[in-house]
Amino acid sequence: MGQVRHIDISDATGIPGHLLLAGMVGAAADKARQALGGPVALTHCDAIDIRSAVAGFETRPEAWIVRTDDGALTVAVTVLADPASGDQRIAAYGRFTLSPADRFPPEKGEPGA
Repeated sequence: MGQVRHIDISDATGIPGHLLLAGMVGAAADKARQALGGPVALTHCDAIDIRSAVAGFETRPEAWIVRTDDGALTVAVTVLADPASGDQRIAAYGRFTLSPADRFPPEKGEPGA
């Protein structure tokens, strides 16, 4: 598996769903990297619910470790959208399982193989 690329979604407006998902995975990877102390690999997407970040909203991800299992971490990510009025709404939610990258060596033909 390749490295997870972080996409900053802290000030995005009207962000497409695929970029919102990539930003969520990036936030989960950042949290897992902090906890595991090194590169991580995404091993499973446990849940995903993408509503949308409507134009004019500022989105910001929040990530928490919700489970540890045999060196893997499950991280919950919620993306809150703050409309100009000050109301908070959930733009997206997901749970992602990540493991140390060295547990999954690159497969033949992948970079680093």
